Amino acid sequence: MPSSPPKPSKSKRLTKRRAKNRPPLLFCRRLKSKTNCVIIYKKRRVSIPDTELQYYCFLFCKYCTQPDRSLRAKALAKEYGIGGHSHDFLDGSRGFVNHDWKGLEFDHYPDHQKITLKWAQVEKYIDLMIQSDRYLTDEEKEQRTARQEAERQLPMLDVTVAAEYTALKEQYPNTLVGFELNGNYLFYDKDAVAVERILRTNLLSQENVLGKVKVTGFPSEQWAAESKKLWAAGNNVYLAGLSEDGSHHQTKYLREADYLPIGSIIKLDGQDFRVEHVNFTFKSVSLQDMELTKNRLPIFRNEHLPHIRELYEEQQAAAIDLVPEKEVSYKVGDEVVVDLPTRTIEGTVGYIGDTDVRIDTSAHGQSWDNEVINKRQFEDGLRQVEAQLSDEKLDELPISTVMDGKVQTFPDAAALDEALNTESAPEPAGNFHITDDHLGVLF
Repeated sequence: MPSSPPKPSKSKRLTKRRAKNRPPLLFCRRLKSKTNCVIIYKKRRVSIPDTELQYYCFLFCKYCTQPDRSLRAKALAKEYGIGGHSHDFLDGSRGFVNHDWKGLEFDHYPDHQKITLKWAQVEKYIDLMIQSDRYLTDEEKEQRTARQEAERQLPMLDVTVAAEYTALKEQYPNTLVGFELNGNYLFYDKDAVAVERILRTNLLSQENVLGKVKVTGFPSEQWAAESKKLWAAGNNVYLAGLSEDGSHHQTKYLREADYLPIGSIIKLDGQDFRVEHVNFTFKSVSLQDMELTKNRLPIFRNEHLPHIRELYEEQQAAAIDLVPEKEVSYKVGDEVVVDLPTRTIEGTVGYIGDTDVRIDTSAHGQSWDNEVINKRQFEDGLRQVEAQLSDEKLDELPISTVMDGKVQTFPDAAALDEALNTESAPEPAGNFHITDDHLGVLF
């Protein structure tokens, strides 16, 4: 048998492989206090911003907790997803980077020279930086140490406290629930992610009876300002304060619908406008001109939400100041009914403070089933500041209904009745002539 040709030595095989696909050089470069993963690839300097690599750095924490490199590459692809953005190269030129399940594609302007890196390559470059301790600066290492220390100091949810928190989440769905522990209002899981995005707080991790969840929060003394920010972003917010016996009670419950109630009348530029729709995403409000509506011209205009909210607060305060106050008396244990602009609260006065009053509304005695409202608002509700309108007055207000599959607004009840009672005129018949020879033939 003819002998097979001798295999090249290992060193020659490596040399040949490197010549065919020479790995790029990787190093750290500081630009404006930011770490960039810098790659010399096909004679062009490519940098991957550190903001996009923080998640991957976390995957590599404690020396590659995930040993399977292919799974790391898949994690990168999943984290990036499909998309793209503009990109600044280290030489000052500009371009664009696209990313999908295949990898990163850098498009350099103005020559549109394209550089493609597969996720396996990106994974290898990042791994090299982390393993050689060149990814994080000393300052970033200190921040990571502080983060790990903060996670160790997070109060742990035991079974009893976790059951109380879970009951609150079930009772208040679609609500950011802040749970007071160790002098902080803490938010867990998806609530924590939403709060971090709005307040830019630190997003920590904890493994407790709820599972491995994200945690964030703010100091208890900042609850008024921070909860208002969450509320202004279009969220229902419930803060459960810690009682002396270790249970939790309602500190504040802010409803999204109460931020700028639909149907409220706002005086703007000397005219009355009705709030029709609030868009928290675009911070806008749709207002209906009431004067034009009376003339059957439903004209709308959009305004900036924070501005209209400010006007709403000012006008609510002015309306309260115009009403002469009458004395109201109440004490702990009294059964009360409080009329608020958007809801009515019934219950028992459980606590009277200098600025707040707690109304216990639970029929089963849960400590968290209560309403804590501002004392001035509570007393105004007892006084029933807004007098009930008579039927005649209600009939004079604009009214909306569905007709022919569309929402139509009428200036008053009389106009609506007229529209409902008006019979549609019969369609004109075509001309025809009946003859003895051709009965019923249309012409």
